[in-house]
Amino acid sequence: MTLRNEIIENWNDGINGHLMKLKLIDEMYPAYTLKIDNKYGVAIPLDNEVEVNEDFSNAKLLSKEYRLEGEDESRHFLTLITEESTDKNVFSSLCEQFVFPGEHGEFRTEIVDSPIKWWMEMKQILGNRNIDEMIYDTLGELCIYDYLVRSGKRVTWNGPKGGSADLESDEMIAEVKSTLSRSKREITVHGKNQLKRIPNKQLYLYLCVFEMASTTGHSINDIVYGLANDGYDVSEINELLRKKGFEIGKSSRDRKFILWNVYKYTVDEKFPKITDDSFVDGKEPEGIVSISYTVDLGGVPYEIVVDGSV
Repeated sequence: MTLRNEIIENWNDGINGHLMKLKLIDEMYPAYTLKIDNKYGVAIPLDNEVEVNEDFSNAKLLSKEYRLEGEDESRHFLTLITEESTDKNVFSSLCEQFVFPGEHGEFRTEIVDSPIKWWMEMKQILGNRNIDEMIYDTLGELCIYDYLVRSGKRVTWNGPKGGSADLESDEMIAEVKSTLSRSKREITVHGKNQLKRIPNKQLYLYLCVFEMASTTGHSINDIVYGLANDGYDVSEINELLRKKGFEIGKSSRDRKFILWNVYKYTVDEKFPKITDDSFVDGKEPEGIVSISYTVDLGGVPYEIVVDGSV
């Protein structure tokens, strides 16, 4: 298991209001995951009483008091948190960097000694790699929503709501994955319910292959404005985008990506996946609390919805 996977598993299994210790972190540099109401994140202890309250693009750096289970007094922590609507897979990457102490604790010392300095430097990453990932993940879901709506489907976008499926209609559900890799088709699946089929509804997986661009391609605003100009009500879409950190007026909504390919897969009995049926009597082995796995789609039959290579 990687540290990033442990962070996600703790978020999925943690109790609201409680800090869970990360077991893959050296005992000398403890770190914790947390779930507080509609927020989740990570926390590291602070020896000083410095007050921190910073935010950028749906992520917040806060100093807070928490009491660990079994202790009588509260401690001072530096926390990195976000709203529950933020993609956990994306945010966990930033959290992994935040809690990783370094081989000799040098990264932890840097953060606790100068949290604001660390935050200002990290904003450069938030504004580039991580936000780009959040953008094209969201853009992928919007592209498929746009495709299905214009195909005459009555579709609901559930991705930002944390629903079991990104898109859903009366007769189908769809999971959407996005990547910048054009050399291999792989996806990461979190949990045994992400590709779980629902009775009387066909499950599809759409894989969007993007390339970063500057002036050409698609943006979040291109999709939203296109739907609005054609008479579709986009008020709910804009509200869901706001919850993901893409409010109207944010420059990230204009970030361009070229959509090279969209592959559509039918998730049926032959599709490689882990579900309840993968285990004896439908039960996970004792002690297994969460599952994350990578699927190679190279040999799986597909339909090309978008082919930008021709």
